[in-house]
Amino acid sequence: MALTKCPECGMEMSDMANACPKCAFPIKSNNVQNIERKNTDHVMFIVCVVVALIVFAFYWYEVRPTQIRQQCYFDSKNSKNKEILYNDCLKENGITRSIFSN
Repeated sequence: MALTKCPECGMEMSDMANACPKCAFPIKSNNVQNIERKNTDHVMFIVCVVVALIVFAFYWYEVRPTQIRQQCYFDSKNSKNKEILYNDCLKENGITRSIFSN
């Protein structure tokens, strides 16, 4: 809550007041602005949450499996049973499809 000056008499008053306590000049635009500001704050919060969820979903379903596949590939690279080790590594990490599957 901040103090503002009355546009009519210049007295300092709360920005939440409906009217000036000295001259009773009606002040309604401040309250409307505060309500609009609160509404835009809620909208911005919701937009930020949605964007964060989209980024998390992209990471979880696109980036993470790619990183796991690369790690499994490099872990099984020098083995004779490359395909078996690779597929076992993927299964251990919860990935069902492999690059070797048809």
